[in-house]
Amino acid sequence: MKRLDKREIERYGDLLSTDEATRENSKAFSRWAQRYDDENFRGRSNHIHEAWMKLLNCPVLKRIGELELKEQVDKILFAMRHSPATK
Repeated sequence: MKRLDKREIERYGDLLSTDEATRENSKAFSRWAQRYDDENFRGRSNHIHEAWMKLLNCPVLKRIGELELKEQVDKILFAMRHSPATK
């Protein structure tokens, strides 16, 4: 949540304190993000996304947000080079 809060501040800056619509949208996003890992939440959630990905008939590369950008790109390129779908 700290990363998302920081991103909201970077993205919207002063609008978070001066624009009511921006502030409310940001709060709504934060409320949703806090519930993303809650298996009982029926909105867009990790649980629903995981179930959907199991139904796909293609390779799925999960991006882990904790990695630095370069590490993410390196993992994606490696997976693309070594995927049976690209051969």
